[in-house]
Amino acid sequence: FSTMFRDKEYILTKEGLLFNVLGYEHPPGRVACHLRYVENEKRSDSYQQAVTFLLAKHPAYVDSGFISVATEDIVECFRPDESLRGIFDNEHRSSVQSSAVELTEFLSKQLLIPRESFGVTDSLCWGGAHDDSDVDLVVYDAANARKILDAEFRLFELPELTLFPQSIFVTPHEPVMEDAEFAQLC
Repeated sequence: FSTMFRDKEYILTKEGLLFNVLGYEHPPGRVACHLRYVENEKRSDSYQQAVTFLLAKHPAYVDSGFISVATEDIVECFRPDESLRGIFDNEHRSSVQSSAVELTEFLSKQLLIPRESFGVTDSLCWGGAHDDSDVDLVVYDAANARKILDAEFRLFELPELTLFPQSIFVTPHEPVMEDAEFAQLC
């Protein structure tokens, strides 16, 4: 594995626990993360609830009160940019994968961001997406992120955006956003 782990990547442990990587700075020999799946079941726990669960069942994944995985315990790392490339290369995409490709191409064209600067995270990243899944995109490079932030609501006013299935636009859980705020954003 690369010694650099990036925010929004997913790592799988030898016990089958799936974590998402948090941030870019990690303890020596470990990866700071948050527990997301246990035995293919999604966990919506708060960070503290995940710490409590791990202390009881898998204490090696808590170090000084923080969740982290030793690099030798990682059996696979799912990287957003590599996962999106795999979706682009797949000729037999699911509907949510097709939405990810179309949304990436749309944003790339509208904002003049190279397609290679995008990635998919969450279930699309690690291969657990189904037709009801949303599309979680990430963009790499500060200049590209600035283009998205500078676009503000302009993108949502474009008629092409209505061509995407509304199921890919879901209210984020963190930060908490009221339905009315999310509707206004969209």
